Amino acid sequence: MKQNPILKVIQKTLGEQPILICMYLISSEYCSCANDFKTNPRFQLHPGNNGTNLTITDLKLSDSATYYCVNQYLNVFDFTEGYNVIVEGSGLTIDQPASQSIQAEGSVTLNCTVHTGWTCDGDHTVYWFRNSGPSQLGLMHSHTGRNKQCERKTNTCFYSFSMKNLNTSQTGTYICAVAACGHILFGNGTKLVCGGECSNFVQIIFCIL
Repeated sequence: MKQNPILKVIQKTLGEQPILICMYLISSEYCSCANDFKTNPRFQLHPGNNGTNLTITDLKLSDSATYYCVNQYLNVFDFTEGYNVIVEGSGLTIDQPASQSIQAEGSVTLNCTVHTGWTCDGDHTVYWFRNSGPSQLGLMHSHTGRNKQCERKTNTCFYSFSMKNLNTSQTGTYICAVAACGHILFGNGTKLVCGGECSNFVQIIFCIL
């Protein structure tokens, strides 16, 4: 029995698994949408002579993603070049304290407040970088932000990163970055500066008479 090719439209958002939106059986000209797109009238597939087009109406921030058209024949999948859709006007902002004072062998908690501009449904990926000089931006830590760290009423999320047993080599600017809805936004950073007892060494002077 001859197997006819199937066209599939895939959505891939940052940090998430690819999701099938719709598929089109070329031989029968049959269209069908999958997952949550079945009942979402904003996503419509329009077959044509040379393939099919996907139309998204009433764009939302969550539509920011890379979209692929996949030609499937038996177990062979041919991916076209992806189309990046970025919905502007996210309102995503990040606030960080400008500076914090540290003490030798002490501890510090860096705070990052994210104003999402949309509901906090779905997880964010939070990155913490340390900038210790020109071209010296290094990744210190990353984690997934959970819904329990967000306030739905204000669309605000709160993240933190703690360090212990500090020493003078850990001064610098620590930058919070958040990946959400196809965007990565960097904060201005918090500069860690030495307090009055920041020195973690003892200078011994020998005086020989």
